[in-house]
Amino acid sequence: MIILNKDASLSLSIFNKNNCLYIKNYTNKIENISNNVYLYSAIIDKYDDIHICFIDFKNYFYYYTYNNSSLNLISSFKLNVSSKKICKLSMYSLNNSINIFFSKSLNKYYHNIYHLNYNFYNNELIEFDIKNAFKSKLPLYTINVSNNYIICSYYVKSKNKIDLESMVYNDNKKCWSNFSNIYTSNVLFKYCDTIKY
Repeated sequence: MIILNKDASLSLSIFNKNNCLYIKNYTNKIENISNNVYLYSAIIDKYDDIHICFIDFKNYFYYYTYNNSSLNLISSFKLNVSSKKICKLSMYSLNNSINIFFSKSLNKYYHNIYHLNYNFYNNELIEFDIKNAFKSKLPLYTINVSNNYIICSYYVKSKNKIDLESMVYNDNKKCWSNFSNIYTSNVLFKYCDTIKY
């Protein structure tokens, strides 16, 4: 269950029961969003709009917004992989875009990490992928969001060595860079500046 309660008048719950996705608003009214849901995620942005994404058992990805008690389909498309090979669906708000991450299992140890960037001012959807992340006993990847950047850290394996790598997404330029290829201190300073001490 995901509880979104930026303020009392906007308190919502989004939950999956028997593979059906529901939204429950502050008046306790429950609406069915979809059936046959495998994974889902939701966030509330700085404009108090609710963003919901989910993947169903038919391998379709859906992205909705919910505002003024109305559910609006923004985008849907069929994934080229079985939904059962997909895991860790999450969403992050950054500037005027929503960033959606999920991973696709290639085999027992290797995954591709997918990033969808949706700009809700021009309705542009951009897709990115990070290939061959190694799954160890630790989380497959971690996401940190700061100012105009997203930092994705994940493990890679070469020969018998496992290393932690990081890539940085610049939302202004709409591109990913290896952490070593950017002015690292600038990104780190901006990231540390956003941490609440």
